[in-house]
Amino acid sequence: MSITLNDQDKLTLRTAAWGAVSLMSAAGAAGSAHKVATHGSIALTSATGLVGHVLTKAPQGVKYGKTVAELADQVLPALTAAMSLLNKQAPAEAGNFRRTVT
Repeated sequence: MSITLNDQDKLTLRTAAWGAVSLMSAAGAAGSAHKVATHGSIALTSATGLVGHVLTKAPQGVKYGKTVAELADQVLPALTAAMSLLNKQAPAEAGNFRRTVT
């Protein structure tokens, strides 16, 4: 069974994943922001399966905001939407997405 995601679905996944990296970096989690961003980028671009194909590119034209709170306001709902979308359309890929982002 082939799974097809439309452009909006792909944008949701990219916003969630790349936004999570930005959020962790901005929050200063696990050390320097640069190190967090580098490790997160490597994780996303190393993903496999459908998720890997979608996450090879960062989202274009997304404005995350100027504060960590504004960033979280976009990223957290996108993470929820991404998991709902994948659980509905590609349950095996939902686990892949979760493992990739965390």
